[in-house]
Amino acid sequence: MKNLNKLLDERKKIVEQIIKNLKTHNYFWDKNFVAMYPLNFVSNKNYNGTNILRLQLFSEMKNIQDPRFLTFKQILNRSNLKLKKGAKGCSIEYWGIKQLDESEIENNGKKQKTNYFFGKTYYVFNAKDVENIPKYKNKFVEVSSDKRVDYLIKNLSKALELKVYDNVLTETPHFSPNQDYIQMPTTFVSPEAKIAVFFHELTHWTGHKDRLNRTSIESYSKNIKTRAIEELVAELGAIFLNSKFGFQTKKIQDNNYAYIQSWIKILEDNPNELFKAANKANEAVEYISQKLEKYLDTKKNEKQIIDNSDFLAQDEGLVH
Repeated sequence: MKNLNKLLDERKKIVEQIIKNLKTHNYFWDKNFVAMYPLNFVSNKNYNGTNILRLQLFSEMKNIQDPRFLTFKQILNRSNLKLKKGAKGCSIEYWGIKQLDESEIENNGKKQKTNYFFGKTYYVFNAKDVENIPKYKNKFVEVSSDKRVDYLIKNLSKALELKVYDNVLTETPHFSPNQDYIQMPTTFVSPEAKIAVFFHELTHWTGHKDRLNRTSIESYSKNIKTRAIEELVAELGAIFLNSKFGFQTKKIQDNNYAYIQSWIKILEDNPNELFKAANKANEAVEYISQKLEKYLDTKKNEKQIIDNSDFLAQDEGLVH
């Protein structure tokens, strides 16, 4: 219980800072850190869900440009590594299931559940604060042209069996759950804006009843709170996808004032809604990742030449 209370207290502090930023229009999606998709230096595996958000916010606050993190134990276990004096770590979450010993199972003569779900926090340190770690080589892709973005959207649409339509008559992008397609305007202020909007709508697409079946998609039109929650999921999904694909962008997208106010109200009422949304956004990214990897494996088995650069991904990201 002590560990869980500590975890929830830390979540509350994070949300309080985000609410403060939202109220002052200092939006967390406007920062360069969207291109930081954090991973563990030792395992080379990306962090998931809530921990992506924790580490990205930490990186933004500390102006960190290296996505690699290590636990204190991982540093100690390597004789050539040493944590720099004064280094500050970032608290991340771990959730698991613990099996009780037989002596713990019986309580006052009554059998208790043999397993229980638990959560705890521990600290990780950025590679820049660890001596003798090779300098990080930036693998992120500058979004330099509309053609490059169009090429990516075309390839992703094919891989995911996704219907994307351009409409010269609208300035409003959207995903249609009933007809199962994404509609995009034909003009954007920049390639960065276009890919960000596409990733936002792509996150909505994953919530369709035949995919992840998110209730916030099914009930999207019923009330502003449900819409705001789904928009928060899509916003975080766009951030995570930009990071996953290695795009260096400075701004995700402008948001409707009503959504911003709704997010503030939702987070003030229940800080855990942010972390629920982050986990749902991560599920969306994982769904896209698995579909894309399956597509690439199929093409390789068919002996078709597939260039990973067709998807502009990081080496440690979506495409291997």
